[in-house]
Amino acid sequence: MQKTSPYLRLGIHLLLVLWLLYSVIPFIWTLLNSLKLPRDANSRIPKFIFQPTGKNYANLWLNSSSADFVPIGIGLLILAAILGIIAFYADRLPLRASAPTSGSWWCS
Repeated sequence: MQKTSPYLRLGIHLLLVLWLLYSVIPFIWTLLNSLKLPRDANSRIPKFIFQPTGKNYANLWLNSSSADFVPIGIGLLILAAILGIIAFYADRLPLRASAPTSGSWWCS
């Protein structure tokens, strides 16, 4: 079994950390904007220092009718059903011969 270079491993780990940051930053940005007042969230110059507020969530939960949540609930149920079916039949899905297995070099 070949040993991989520590520099190669470091490079791979750095790329993975950069990819993680690239993937997570939009969710953090959305969360931060949900805690801002509308004028701060929609300003031309982003405000990184602000007074957090929960008024947006209070408006969502207290002033919305239950009919607004029905399409979202149905969509989530359909998505959960699709994911459940895929998970149930996962062992029957055809895999290419080049699919990664536990004997791959990155799993050792």
